[in-house]
Amino acid sequence: MIKWLVFCKSVLLFVLLAGCSDDALPEAQGLVVYTGSFASGGCEWIIVIHNEAYEPRNLPVQFQTDSMQVMLTYRIWSRDVSCPNAGKYAGIIHIHQIAPI
Repeated sequence: MIKWLVFCKSVLLFVLLAGCSDDALPEAQGLVVYTGSFASGGCEWIIVIHNEAYEPRNLPVQFQTDSMQVMLTYRIWSRDVSCPNAGKYAGIIHIHQIAPI
C-alpha cells in the first residue's frame, strides 16, 4: 500500500511539473525607458509593455539604452515595486529572454 501511495505521488508530481514550461511565458514588444536615478525620484530603468510600466529586476547592461525597442519573454515577479512613486508602475518583471527590435 505504501509503495502504491509513493508511486501515485510521484506520478502526480511529474504531471504537475511537466505542465510548467517556458512556453507559457508572455512574449511582448516593449520599450526600455530611463526614468532617472532613485535619488531623484526615478526608477532608473523600466520597460513599458502594453502601456504599463514595469521595473525589470534583471535588465542586462547592453539593453540599458533609453528608447530601445525590445522583444522579450518575462514573468511578473511582484506587483510591489521598489521605486519611488511606486503607484506609477504595474510591478516587477523577471526577464527570461530579450532581444532588440
